[in-house]
Order: sequence, then structure tokens, then C-alpha cells
Amino acid sequence: YLLVLVRIIATPFLDIPIERPNLILGSVLGSCALLLLSRSLRELGSNYAPCHAGILPNERINTGPYKFFAHPIYISNLVLLAGIWIAIGGFLLGPIWVIFGIFYAISIRDEEKAFKDHFQQNA
Repeated sequence: YLLVLVRIIATPFLDIPIERPNLILGSVLGSCALLLLSRSLRELGSNYAPCHAGILPNERINTGPYKFFAHPIYISNLVLLAGIWIAIGGFLLGPIWVIFGIFYAISIRDEEKAFKDHFQQNA
């Protein structure tokens, strides 16, 4: 949302119009993403660990957003970035979104493998 605010403030100076429907749609997407992120983190509780920490949980969470998505935090981050992209426009956010998508796809693959190995050993 900081990027959206900067874009709105800079618009008169850059002579770049902001499309109101894009701003509204981007804001709605961003808000939904933040709600999903908040709920996902709350649901994880003490099982939360940064993806780079390599810490595996004692149990796999299957409640809240995790009933519907295996990795709702990654989804919320991508939706938030898409919302910002739609709201402020600009071609640079497209490649950034793709890079994040690839990074998250690799992270999901690695996490799923780690979960499978970890929970088979502890079964």
C-alpha cells in the first residue's frame, strides 16, 4: 500500500493518470490478501517459521484457510502484489510478480517434500 500511496502522490508530477477502477480493484484485492495473510498467520500460531529457517511443525494445520489452500501465505502475498500492480500500474511489477511466483512454486515443492519426509518418519 505504500507503493500505491507513492503512486497517487507522484501522479500529478509525472503526468501519469490513475485509473479509478484499477485503484478500487487493486485495493480490494490487497485488502482481501491482507485478511487472508492475517488469518493464516493466526491459524499457524506456534507452527509458524520463516520459510528459510528450515523448521518443521509438529503437525500439519488443516483448519482456517489451510482447509482450502495448502500454502495460503504464499497465495496472499501473490494476490497482494497483484493488487498493487493493478492499482498503480507499471510494467515493472509484472516481472517481479513472475519472479515471486517462481520462488513460491519452488518453495512449495521443497516444503511439501520436507513435510512428506518429516511426517512419514514421525508416523
